[in-house]
Amino acid sequence: MSADNPKGPAGSEAAVGGTLNYRLLGGPLVPLSVTLQAGASYSKPGQGALEQSLYHFPIGIGFALVIPNPVLAIHPWLAPRLDIVRTSATGGSNTDTNFGLSGGLEFNLLNGFGIQAAYDRVFAKDVADPATFGLGAHYTFRVPGL
Repeated sequence: MSADNPKGPAGSEAAVGGTLNYRLLGGPLVPLSVTLQAGASYSKPGQGALEQSLYHFPIGIGFALVIPNPVLAIHPWLAPRLDIVRTSATGGSNTDTNFGLSGGLEFNLLNGFGIQAAYDRVFAKDVADPATFGLGAHYTFRVPGL
């Protein structure tokens, strides 16, 4: 679930969605993994006469590689997708299909600490191409022997 609140409590908009990932190739001893990815989300932006329903369906494939080193595992990944957006309003509906591309790089230490960077862009036809860049850090807790 996500929420966008650009104008305060009265302007709050919520969206719900989910994703499914299915590994086609890869495993603990195979450095390359390929996954089939699909998602769906729903939101109702706008108010009054401008109220509309927005459905979003990203469908793609992900490629990830694990480059092991003695102390640092490097994990680059790339995920091209078909980005389908259906907008419905009182006057009718419209479906846009665009190409989207995500990519990133992750660095993981043996102690469980890691950092990552990711970039996402949708190549839209009639509007500016929306893009997002993110940086993050994480820590993985491991149970010995599992």
